[in-house]
Amino acid sequence: MSDQIEKTLEHIQEQLYLIQLQQGLQERVLGCLLRGLARHPDLLDDVENEFHALADAMKQTNPELLDVVLPYIERLTKRE
Repeated sequence: MSDQIEKTLEHIQEQLYLIQLQQGLQERVLGCLLRGLARHPDLLDDVENEFHALADAMKQTNPELLDVVLPYIERLTKRE
């Protein structure tokens, strides 16, 4: 039984690592897209409005995610 638990734990750790890698990649891709959009302020404003609409919709359906989503959106939409 102990071997099975250990294998399950290793599998969960591997999956968590892959999810973290995927999230990091997604953040970098979105960052690249937003930096590209920064050259077009009207489009960037539209994208930012869509992010805030997403947050507002989440407030209704998944309010527990707002603590994660709002800082993420602010990081992505940070203008330099």
